[in-house]
Amino acid sequence: MRHDPMIRAWVGCAVAVGLLVLGPTPGLAFHWWGEEESIREVLVAGADLHLARQGTYANACGGGYGPPAVAAIEGTWEWEIGSEWTCWNVGGISATGLLAAWERVRHPGYLNGAIAAGDTLAARYETIVTDDPEGAEWEDRPFSQDIEFLVRLARDSRDHSYARVARDWYRIVTDGKTAEENADRYIDARGSLAGWDLASHIRAARAVGEWRYARDMAKRLLERRQDWEGVLYGGWDYTVSSYASLLWAFAELRFGGHEIAAAEREFRDLVLEAQAQEGLQKGSWGGGDYQTTAYAVLGLDAADGPREVAKALGRAFAFLRDTQTAAGGWSSPPEYGEVNSEVLMALGGLRWWEIAGPLDDPAPGALLRPAATPLK
Repeated sequence: MRHDPMIRAWVGCAVAVGLLVLGPTPGLAFHWWGEEESIREVLVAGADLHLARQGTYANACGGGYGPPAVAAIEGTWEWEIGSEWTCWNVGGISATGLLAAWERVRHPGYLNGAIAAGDTLAARYETIVTDDPEGAEWEDRPFSQDIEFLVRLARDSRDHSYARVARDWYRIVTDGKTAEENADRYIDARGSLAGWDLASHIRAARAVGEWRYARDMAKRLLERRQDWEGVLYGGWDYTVSSYASLLWAFAELRFGGHEIAAAEREFRDLVLEAQAQEGLQKGSWGGGDYQTTAYAVLGLDAADGPREVAKALGRAFAFLRDTQTAAGGWSSPPEYGEVNSEVLMALGGLRWWEIAGPLDDPAPGALLRPAATPLK
């Protein structure tokens, strides 16, 4: 279950002391310290590479939802590695992996990189406000992942100006559409991808204090399950990705009602069933897809669950560890900056006491097929 980083650190110390005094229990009989070091090594290798790739790249997507359009975007990442171009909608999500790494190992470079990305987003919002002195319009609305990132950055950097930007910017969404209308527009347009989209909106709304808005989006999504589950979008079925991300979102809505709690348990079981159990893709989701696997880890790590969750997380970590490239990324190929960040987010949340071994059974070193184009 996902907790505040400080609480998780205290829990880790308490468990470690308990093991030193009492000895490991049978469930923790695998080499717990070795697994913790393994998680950190994989995370740091990935984060170092990700930080090195941060820079200024050509803006291939104009102004996003609205103005301003700029020729290049600073403090961001390429969408596809090697392309030399990016889009506004990958900035926040691509920077969140650095925050996950910072929260785990406290490397100042990771936080500084995230701050650079946050400053780019904050400047974008200020330009929008300047261009629309009488009030921002619906076309100026933010990407929900940017809101999640800015609030998390405010907490990690202790600079609450980022949270103020997030609250003010997300108000365009809450003022422009009811929760039900916002959910409907995704369900009607995005099919099985709608759950993934709205999971981020639920977390974003919750992060800026719009708890009721978040809950009502979740309820609307569940009311219309038949309109998005299994419905192809761009030729792909993203239902499992939606379940996984919704697990993470619903963990932010504890006490949101029986319907949400029941769906969380159901989605958890469906995500567990979807994990590959053997072959070259053992431990992954989506047939070796790194993005789907990352969100499955994030969702299961946030959810309460039986020991099967710990076993699934252990298999997933082994997969991500053993398919990491020599440089430190994750490539099918091709390789995507956004996806590398999402894997870092998943790894940053894992703790050795939350996963079940043994983890020394090597996972594959190559995938059978290219992964789907990452969600944007």
